[in-house]
Amino acid sequence: MDNNELGANPIATDAVALLNYYFELGNASADVLFEEWLDRYPASWIRLAIIESLYQGRYKAISVSQILEVWQRRHQVFQHFNYDFECLVCNNLPGNASEASAADSPADTAPTEMSPTGDKETPPPTIGQFTPDADRSEFYARLSAIAQQARAKREREAAKNSEVPNPTPSEDAEPSPEGTMTGDRSTHHPLPRTNIQPQTPDNC
Repeated sequence: MDNNELGANPIATDAVALLNYYFELGNASADVLFEEWLDRYPASWIRLAIIESLYQGRYKAISVSQILEVWQRRHQVFQHFNYDFECLVCNNLPGNASEASAADSPADTAPTEMSPTGDKETPPPTIGQFTPDADRSEFYARLSAIAQQARAKREREAAKNSEVPNPTPSEDAEPSPEGTMTGDRSTHHPLPRTNIQPQTPDNC
């Protein structure tokens, strides 16, 4: 996939933008990384794996590779993040990286309204683009907080499900007929004594 094809693919555009903005790539190129992954995985998997890595608080390209390998072994995507988190990380991308995926939204295809005088109505001013240098650390803190809350919730649920109640002795259990054990001693019920009188012959 060359640069023209990459720019025409909204999934690839978002994936590369996410890599460039959030990840510590060192000397690696986001375009080259995406091309390498694309030889083995679908483009949609790569984008979701990048977001999943962000959700887990992992900001290195090797983390994305590990997630993709796990999904390939399972033959399916297994993500923990929700739609709100996906919107949070994608909507804050600088520039127009995420606008391509929303190009078919009704707001973009709505006809231009005309004023009563016949002239085109002046569009409202657009909101300024996100500035990563000013808000980068704060945004990372928000991402980490969301991810930590989700992990803590899963750990609490797992701990709750793993608790097994201790068995309690039954109150209706009958004592052993041989006696009742108390500590190291046993209490035996003695047999009743019977008085046997000796018999004497009648002629004595």
